Amino acid sequence: MTNNPFSMVAQVSALSAHRQTLSSLSSRVPPTKSPSQLRKDASRIARADEMRNKVLVMLQKRKTVVINDLVTANPETTQAQWPWIFKTLCERNLVRRVGVSRGRVSQRFALTEEGFKKAEEIIQKAGSSAQNKH
Repeated sequence: MTNNPFSMVAQVSALSAHRQTLSSLSSRVPPTKSPSQLRKDASRIARADEMRNKVLVMLQKRKTVVINDLVTANPETTQAQWPWIFKTLCERNLVRRVGVSRGRVSQRFALTEEGFKKAEEIIQKAGSSAQNKH
C-alpha cells in the first residue's frame, strides 16, 4: 500500500501537525529587551517626566506658555520635543489649550485645576529635597 497524501489519514496527520505548530507559536514568550535597552527606555521616561515637570512649574508661575517659552528657558531642548510633552499633559488633564492656535509652536497652554495641584506637589517636593540636602 502506497502513502497517498490525499488520503483521510494523511490529511488528519497534516492538520494535527499544523495545529501543534500554531499552538507552539502562540505560547512563545516575546523577546525580552536587553539591559542596555531597558536603561535607555528608563532614561527616556525619566527625561520626559522631567520635561513635563518643567512645564507644570513654569505654568504655575505664569498664566500661559507657548513652546518657544520653554525652548528659551531650556536651551538644551528643541521645539520638536515639546509638542509630544504637551500632548501627554493634555491627555492627563494637567494642561489645556487656550485660545485659537496659529500653529503648533504658537499654541498657548494653561494649567487645569489638576495641573495646578500637581505643580504644587512638584514644587513642594523640590523644596523638601533641597532642605534635606543641607
